[in-house]
Amino acid sequence: VGGGPGSMDRTRLGGKLMNVSDPPTPDSFYAASKLHNEDIGKLYSKVWKNFEVVSLRIGWVLYDDPTELKDTEFETYLRSMFLSRRDCIGFCKAALTAPIPPEDDGYLCVYALSNNSQRVFDLDETVEKLGYQPQDSADDFEWGTS
Repeated sequence: VGGGPGSMDRTRLGGKLMNVSDPPTPDSFYAASKLHNEDIGKLYSKVWKNFEVVSLRIGWVLYDDPTELKDTEFETYLRSMFLSRRDCIGFCKAALTAPIPPEDDGYLCVYALSNNSQRVFDLDETVEKLGYQPQDSADDFEWGTS
C-alpha cells in the first residue's frame, strides 16, 4: 500500500501484481494512516464483532478524462491507479451489498481500480468477493504517443 509514484514500480514484487494478502509496505505517512484505519475496521468486525467492514483501497478518482495529466509527472501513476466514477460507484454499491463470506470473519479488504493494463494491484479477489467487474480502463482514452 502506498500513495506515491514509487508504488507503481512493478519490480517491487518481481513483476507480479500485488494482492491484498501481500505484506503491506507503506511508503508515506498517508499510506500508514490508511493501514491503521484498516486495522480499526478489523477491530470492530473481527474482534468486537460489532459489524461487518469492507475496506476499499480505492484508486484515483479525479478526472472524467485522465488524459488531462498526459505528459506530466503523474501520467504513469494515473494510468495505473485510474478509477472511473462509474467503477467507483460500482465498487461502493458492491461493498455495501455483497455478503461477506464466513471465512472472512466479517472483514474484507479489496482493491477498487478500473481495469487498467498498467495497474500493479490484482483485482481478481476483489471481483470474486464483491461480484463487481470494473467496466472502464485508463486504456479506453486516447493517450497518443509520449
